[in-house]
Amino acid sequence: MTRFRFVAVLLIAELASPAWMVPIARADEAAELTAARAKFQRAIELKQAGDFAGALSLFREVGQFKMTPQVRYHIAGCEEGLGKLVAAYGGYELARAQGQDMPPDFLAEVDAALERLGERIPKLVITRGKGAAAAKIELDGVSLGAASIGRDVPVDPGPHAITATAPGYEDYSGTVEATESSTVTVVVDMVRLPTVEPPKYEPPPEEPPKGYGITPYIVGGVGLGLATVGVILLPVSQASIGDANDICPDQDCTGKSAADQARVRDILSGAQTTEAVGWSLIGVGVAAVAVGTTLYFIDPTRKKQPDAAFERGPFALIPSAPRTEAGLSLRATF
Repeated sequence: MTRFRFVAVLLIAELASPAWMVPIARADEAAELTAARAKFQRAIELKQAGDFAGALSLFREVGQFKMTPQVRYHIAGCEEGLGKLVAAYGGYELARAQGQDMPPDFLAEVDAALERLGERIPKLVITRGKGAAAAKIELDGVSLGAASIGRDVPVDPGPHAITATAPGYEDYSGTVEATESSTVTVVVDMVRLPTVEPPKYEPPPEEPPKGYGITPYIVGGVGLGLATVGVILLPVSQASIGDANDICPDQDCTGKSAADQARVRDILSGAQTTEAVGWSLIGVGVAAVAVGTTLYFIDPTRKKQPDAAFERGPFALIPSAPRTEAGLSLRATF
């Protein structure tokens, strides 16, 4: 087909161009053919000398000019010499198919190469093992289809990498060494990934309740002290009133001197003030004791001890239930 197109192009050019252009085209073609023949001859020499890489490069250049069965045969021979047995076998098959009209000696030589190489090519059999039923399996980075699993896969001699992946399983990776004329079987077993439980929600630790500390005791102690002072001031005020009655009986200063009357007024005024202060201190003290007691009982850090004495610091609240009535006893230690 390529040759036909080339001839067709020359025919069209000849019809559309002046006649003097035809010798130039033929001269170019002849020059390319001469160069191709020279490369082919040089490639033969390199192949016989064992320089398969150099010969392969030249044979491929010749094939770009014209790929004949002979060129394909020699390309396959170079690939065989380089250890690329699978590619070489395919090249020999192409040469055999393309060279149906070649001389019998050439065909016999190709058939002998195919038979020889077919015995040398190693085979690799990859089967699905445990957990690999749906795994994606790759050989040397190329994904294998279902037709290649469990069957002989021709490979070149040397190491080959096998990998497999599947959801929920650990990645599989292995290397196998293939030698000439051998058949190596590899079973791909997958290991299931451990089940990862979602992290359990743990609420942040609660901060310990903040208590009132010694505040209830301070408030209660101050209240008790104020009430005590108030109780003391009441008799003092009564004593002052008694002193005034000594000067003016029943506080009647008729007939008394002006100095005595003024003195009585001062004493009664001070007594009234002292009495008022005393009652005020008693009221404030009782209220403070009540507040301190309340703070003590509502303190969130206090350990509840029913039916036992509530004792903390210098104070102790003792529930009591005598025969006659129930109540609380407040005991203070100073």
